[in-house]
Parts: sequence; structure tokens; C-alpha cells
Amino acid sequence: MNRLLQAGFARLWKDTFFWIAAVFMMIFGAFRPTATYFEMKKYGYYETMENTLFMYVVFMAILVPVFVSLFIGTEYNDGTIRNKLIIGHSRTAIYLSNLIVSVSAGLLICAAYLIIDLPVGFWLLGFFQVDDPMIILKFTGCSFVLCLAISSLCTLASMLRQSRAIASVICILGMFFLLTVAIYIQSNLIHPEYYMDYGDYWEEVSTPDTEGRDESTEPALIRNPNYIGGNKRKLYQFLQDFLPGGQTITLSVFDTADLGKMSLYSAIITAVSTGAGIYFFRKKDIK
Repeated sequence: MNRLLQAGFARLWKDTFFWIAAVFMMIFGAFRPTATYFEMKKYGYYETMENTLFMYVVFMAILVPVFVSLFIGTEYNDGTIRNKLIIGHSRTAIYLSNLIVSVSAGLLICAAYLIIDLPVGFWLLGFFQVDDPMIILKFTGCSFVLCLAISSLCTLASMLRQSRAIASVICILGMFFLLTVAIYIQSNLIHPEYYMDYGDYWEEVSTPDTEGRDESTEPALIRNPNYIGGNKRKLYQFLQDFLPGGQTITLSVFDTADLGKMSLYSAIITAVSTGAGIYFFRKKDIK
């Protein structure tokens, strides 16, 4: 296992896409607070550091599937996996070593963003304004566990498909599908249960005072027909918290969330996908 990890990390440091992704995240880490700062100056509004800090989660969710599918697909194309089996490495060790390298690459991509964004953001936007600074660490930890889950799913797909092209399509389109589902669910969950009807209210307050007029007139509350409630809302909220796409959207906008539950879901996804991946990879016919 140690020799497999050494070989895997040696390949990682030479992997072109990994360095492209890391440099991109560093550039984005500098661009994000800088662009926010100039927009604040131009339009005269105030934006806190934490509100846009976790935008990196979206890019992580896209870059990790691309990297994992290309990295593992190259091993199949070059015959590396077959050679590892020939010299006596177990399939479980091969699978886990690729998973560990993939997860490490994803976490390093996230770190590349943070090591640039944090100092530049503190300089331009100031320190965090949240009442409990620990919430920042909790969001960061939850994003790292999400990276683990995404890497596990992509490793599963890439290890079971010997074609690098097919594995890349499955991983990339699969992640975009999950993000699309998450955006759809989020757009339904944000509808309020009631909204204020200002039509009659403004008509009332804009007319001259008349005898018997109720001065305490307030806008009426109207039930929103687009609001989703009951069991359907519970199902939507569960899917948003459970699916990697939903967690990506929630974390990226620094939304109120049960971070412990989301991390638990990511851990479950990691355990199940890794177990299934090892099971089917041990039965796979390596050509």
C-alpha cells in the first residue's frame, strides 16, 4: 500500500491538470475578494468576508470530477493498473490508493484557494463579522467532507470504467446533473409561505382621510401558492442536504444549514460508494 501511495503521489506532482486546477483556484482566490471590494466601492454597499468565501465549493465540485476521471483513466490507458496486479498488489489496495490520492488532490485544490483568498480578503474586506467565528471552521470542515464524498463517487465511476472518455463523461455530466437538481430544489424551497399584498394597502393609504377610516390598516398576508409544505418539503430538504449538488449550493452561499447532518450524509456516501467500488472492482475483468 505504501509503495502504491508513493507512486500515486509521484504521479500527482507531475499531473498537468492538477497544477492547472490549483493555479486556477489561486487566481480565483485573489479575484473573488478584489472584485467584491471594487463593486462595494462602485455601488456603495457592504459585503462581509464570509458571505462569498465559500464560492470555491462550486469550482471544487467541478474540478474534482475532471481530475479524478483523467487521473485514474490514464492508469487504465497506460496499463498501469494491470501491471500493479501482475506484480502482486491487491485490488483493494489499488482502489484505496487511488481514492486517497484523489481525495488529497481535491483537498489541495481547496487549500490553493484558501491560502490566497483569506489574506487578500482580510486586507480588502476585513475580518469575519459572524457572531461565532467557529462557524467558519465548521463550514470549511463540511466542505472538506463533501470533497471526500465527491472524490469517492468519481473514483467509483472511474475505477469501474476502463475508458477514460466514458469515465470523464459520467463524472462531469453526473456532477452537473446533481447541481442542476440542487438549483431546481433550492428555487422551490426559497418561496415564502406568505407574502404581503400591498395593492389594497397602498390604495387605502393614498386616499384622503375619510370618516371611519381605519388608521391601523396594514398589508394583508396572502398565502403563496408556490410554497411547498408538508412531506414534499421534507423530501426536498432531505435531498438538498443529502445530495452532493445540494450541499454544494448550500455551502457556496453560506446558507443556514445543519452542518453536522450534511457531513454525516457525506460520510455515508463515502462509505457506501467506497464499499461498492471495492466490491465491484474485485470482480471486474481488467483487460
